[in-house]
Amino acid sequence: MELFNLLDIKGNPTGVTSAKGTQLNNVQYYFGTHTYIYNLSLKFLIQQRAYSKTFLPGGWNVHLEHIIAGETSVDCVCRGMQEEVGLLLDSVNISYPNKFIGHEYIHIVDVYFIQTKL
Repeated sequence: MELFNLLDIKGNPTGVTSAKGTQLNNVQYYFGTHTYIYNLSLKFLIQQRAYSKTFLPGGWNVHLEHIIAGETSVDCVCRGMQEEVGLLLDSVNISYPNKFIGHEYIHIVDVYFIQTKL
């Protein structure tokens, strides 16, 4: 079972960990990443989500990950890219432009852009 560190609305760790799918209170947020991968021609890589997913089953999207307890968001991006699409990343090539709070889905998300030679 994967455990996730919970954050407060300002993105600060609460000191609480939780399993995925646990009902959170209104001041707790999961921490995740969205990663946009593009090549030199500015074509973006998207992936189809598994039909078994509860959020957007079978849909096409950028790479989405939950940050596992103890990971940084950059560690999460590198792990996720290797697990999901077989892409080994060097953290130097990762650009971090922003963070957003998804109140509806109780997530605070770090957004990354990665340019590759694909």
